[in-house]
Amino acid sequence: MGEQFRRQRFYPNDTVVDCFVNGRSRDAQPDVCGRRRPYGFHRCHGHAIAFLGTQGVRSNRCLTNHRVRRLRLLRLLLEQAARDPLPRIARTFGPHSVQEHSSSKYMNVQKLAKQILILGMALVLAGLVWGLVVPHTPYPRLALTAHVQFESNGMLIIILAILLIRLPHRVGTKSALVMLLAAWLTWLMALSEVANSWWGTNQLLPIAAGQAGATGGAAWQETVIKMTHISSGLALIVAWAILIAGFVVNSAEEKTTK
Repeated sequence: MGEQFRRQRFYPNDTVVDCFVNGRSRDAQPDVCGRRRPYGFHRCHGHAIAFLGTQGVRSNRCLTNHRVRRLRLLRLLLEQAARDPLPRIARTFGPHSVQEHSSSKYMNVQKLAKQILILGMALVLAGLVWGLVVPHTPYPRLALTAHVQFESNGMLIIILAILLIRLPHRVGTKSALVMLLAAWLTWLMALSEVANSWWGTNQLLPIAAGQAGATGGAAWQETVIKMTHISSGLALIVAWAILIAGFVVNSAEEKTTK
């Protein structure tokens, strides 16, 4: 662009000084007089005074040692603040960008909560459909247990998702992912109980297996039943503990703001 483009720099007194002469940058070149230029400026003290004098600015308002030290301190503070992402977002895009960043995080939690809600409703629907198959399985008592697990855990997950969507909380995206994982593990547990209606395992659920007359399954079948029930049980405990902690933190913050 040559001489048509002229970049400008603002001195501490908001006076504009051109940094391009004849279309060439003077950033990496010494001043015409050979003197040292102040840190962060493109003219030496004498030439800056002469230039500002031509612009009708008094010489005692230009580059003093106090202004140079203040500029150095300002640059140091900006470099330190740049390490924190939220102030950098605010400086780059404006003060409302921090609110947009937190609102986008909130929207991610809401999307995950809707997925959890869909999984819970699907559990209830699968339990209703499975209820039609219960009398036709080899072990109807174990099939009935699977039906109860579908319905009860489905309602539990639906309540968890509704609380996430409707009530104020401080649950983050990672915590919501843990809750989503708990919902999927609950699905695996319910499906394993459906399979147990044919397997007839009796180690993890001895009462129901005794009422059903189950004699026990293969070793790998017993292992599958144990793993799915233990993992889903622990995941649900952690999910509800995280949800309660999110509500407690939110209520504590509301009290402090009041």
